[in-house]
Amino acid sequence: MRLVDLWVWAGVQQLWVIGTLKQAAKAQAWVAAIVHDSDDSIISKSLSGVIESWNAGAERTFGYTAAEAIGKPISLIIPSDRIEEETEILERMNRGERIEHYAPVRARTDGGRISVPLTVSPIRDAEGQVIGASKIARDVTQRRLVEERLRAVVEATPECVKIVRADGSLEYMNHAGLCMVEADSEQAVLGTCVYG
Repeated sequence: MRLVDLWVWAGVQQLWVIGTLKQAAKAQAWVAAIVHDSDDSIISKSLSGVIESWNAGAERTFGYTAAEAIGKPISLIIPSDRIEEETEILERMNRGERIEHYAPVRARTDGGRISVPLTVSPIRDAEGQVIGASKIARDVTQRRLVEERLRAVVEATPECVKIVRADGSLEYMNHAGLCMVEADSEQAVLGTCVYG
């Protein structure tokens, strides 16, 4: 092989590597933008419970800026009477477990408590070792308040109110409805078919 051919081959290889690196950087920037701009709180932490990343959604949800939260213990947003929950989460992360649809109460910077269903997933390094955890959470405090108010209205109405699943089975019936069908409890009628 001539020296010129080697230079051409090396140049082609270098262009391929540069192209691959540019594609990887673009993909990484894309994911970073998704995480940063998400309405959901996306937080990562070390296995010792130190906050490593904090997106704009977390800033809106908890009231702390990224600069205020990163480097601090995750207990920053955990009410003192619930700190044992975090100990259990960290133990499960160390075992590589994923926690889905966990619904804890957390604290905002103003001291207010909020309901934030979350999913916690282990973060693994290139060798598959767990090195941290990511948390994705959404503040559903307002939605829960609306649901509680709606439930109170439904329970107070003197008319039968029921929720029926697509298959015709009863999912919910208010007190007036239970009295109408002379049921002793909601459990006595839940799951029964309303069509016959």
